Amino acid sequence: MRITRATRAHVGGLVGLMTGSPLLRRYGVTSGGARANLLEGLRERELLLVALERGEIAGFAWAITTRALDRAAYLRLLLVA
Repeated sequence: MRITRATRAHVGGLVGLMTGSPLLRRYGVTSGGARANLLEGLRERELLLVALERGEIAGFAWAITTRALDRAAYLRLLLVA
C-alpha cells in the first residue's frame, strides 16, 4: 500500500468512494457535490491523502489546517474502501 497526496487524477475515484458511502449518502452527498468539494479542497491546498493498493484507491483522508487552536488540523473526512 502506498499513501500519497491526492491529485486531480484521483478525483473520479474519490467521488466514487464518497458516493458509495452509506453515511455520506444519508447526508445527501451527490457526485456533483463531491467533485466540487474535492476540487475546491485541492485548489485551497488542503491535505487530501489517498491510499493506493495496486493502483486502486483503498482509502482517503482529508485534513484541514485551521488558524484556530494554534493551527491544529481538523480531520474533515476519513473513508476506507
